[in-house]
Amino acid sequence: MKRIVTLGLAFSFFISSFAAGTSLIVLPEKPAPNANQILLPIGKAGEKISLMDMSHIKVKDFESLTGNKMSLAHKLGFKLFQKQVRNSINYDGTINSKKFAKAMAKADSPAISKGLYIVLAIFGLAWIGMGVMDNWRGNNWWVNLLLTLLFWLPGFIHALIKMKDYYK
Repeated sequence: MKRIVTLGLAFSFFISSFAAGTSLIVLPEKPAPNANQILLPIGKAGEKISLMDMSHIKVKDFESLTGNKMSLAHKLGFKLFQKQVRNSINYDGTINSKKFAKAMAKADSPAISKGLYIVLAIFGLAWIGMGVMDNWRGNNWWVNLLLTLLFWLPGFIHALIKMKDYYK
């Protein structure tokens, strides 16, 4: 009886594997996007620059387009982003979608991970995480520092409440 059940299961698996392979639907591939056709808005005036130009622009030219002075950390981040974008553009101007998606995900990621932020909050150092996330601008980090100095618990609660602003 066991042999019959085992043989029946093996036969049904064998038949279903062929059935799944024959019902495959092949969709036509979308053409790869061209880096010269993707335009990004820059600055307050809404000027647009192509992705290809963005990957080769100098930092000073980018600062003049946006009208904002970049800190050293932002300059380094911009150069790393440019390198990733340049590596995702093929010689003919098409974009390798997997590399581009990976580069865009890294660009959108926060300055510190959520786990590190929680560990900093537990040890009473969440104000450092907030300062790094806000580039040491704003009120969040020094309010958290004051709350942490008063007693650990208010600073910890404030850090957990503000965490939703940094990680969406």
